[in-house]
Amino acid sequence: SDEKFLRNGDFFNFNFHLTMSHLEQEPVRVALLGIGGFGSVYCSNLFGNSELQTRAKLVAAVDPFAETAKWYPELAKRSIPVFRDIDELFRSDCSPELCCIATPIQFHKMQTIRCLEKGIGVLLEKPFAGSSEDCREMKRTVIFPLVFNGVRIR
Repeated sequence: SDEKFLRNGDFFNFNFHLTMSHLEQEPVRVALLGIGGFGSVYCSNLFGNSELQTRAKLVAAVDPFAETAKWYPELAKRSIPVFRDIDELFRSDCSPELCCIATPIQFHKMQTIRCLEKGIGVLLEKPFAGSSEDCREMKRTVIFPLVFNGVRIR
């Protein structure tokens, strides 16, 4: 059933693959949506893992309460822009290739669909959404695998 898949995180799956040709180029440009909570784990990895830094570069963050997050001072120190909402990110010139969505579940559907409609890849925390219908709607947004700069989201 859909609920089983929703619980197991298998309802649909965005797999993030870095090809060798991409690794020889520039790191993937990443925007992190949500820097508190589980978003802080992404920050820790993006800033603390030298191998990952050769493959991914944090170019922006989105969080309406960023100033209260543990990693906010580090983002400011590194001059990484922090936006209050996804619309501000899309109006900027940050041009992420991948959005890591680590926001509360009620925002997953809207943020995922908005990113995919812009041609931006998505790495989404599970549960993917609050309902199986939201998951189905998100899945319908993925018309074909996105391929850009040797990065494949499928």
